[in-house]
Amino acid sequence: MMAVMYGCRTVGRSQMSVRTQGLDWRAQRSFGRSQLARRTQGSVSVESVILMPLFLMALFAILQASLWVHASAVAQAAAEDGARAGSAHDGTAEYGQQMAMSVLTQRAVGEQWAVSVEDDGRSLTITVTGNATSVIPGLLVPVQESATMPWELR
Repeated sequence: MMAVMYGCRTVGRSQMSVRTQGLDWRAQRSFGRSQLARRTQGSVSVESVILMPLFLMALFAILQASLWVHASAVAQAAAEDGARAGSAHDGTAEYGQQMAMSVLTQRAVGEQWAVSVEDDGRSLTITVTGNATSVIPGLLVPVQESATMPWELR
């Protein structure tokens, strides 16, 4: 039995294809590569068509999540600044509401912001609600943060 080098392994003549039995090892190797090239021709296009939308959806989801986290942090900072300013020695609940709204307009993140104030006599609670900026049309991502501070001297 005659053994022939086929690619990286040695195979016997009985295991070789009938079409490649008369060829030397270089021709057999190129014949195998051309067959493989014909079978996989165009597979990159198909893979791109399938994977590119998935990649873009993941990218937009990450971007949207980061915008929501940023809007939540700004809303929390606005609520804390408003509660801190309103509960100070000379502060009022309306002043705290104005301070929270000014922080939101300065930062310019999100849309449809609303600031509500609750005064129970012992502490001042500022609640900020709105929607984070959306990169996906029609998607509303709600944000709600609140902060409570005790009145200093009344």
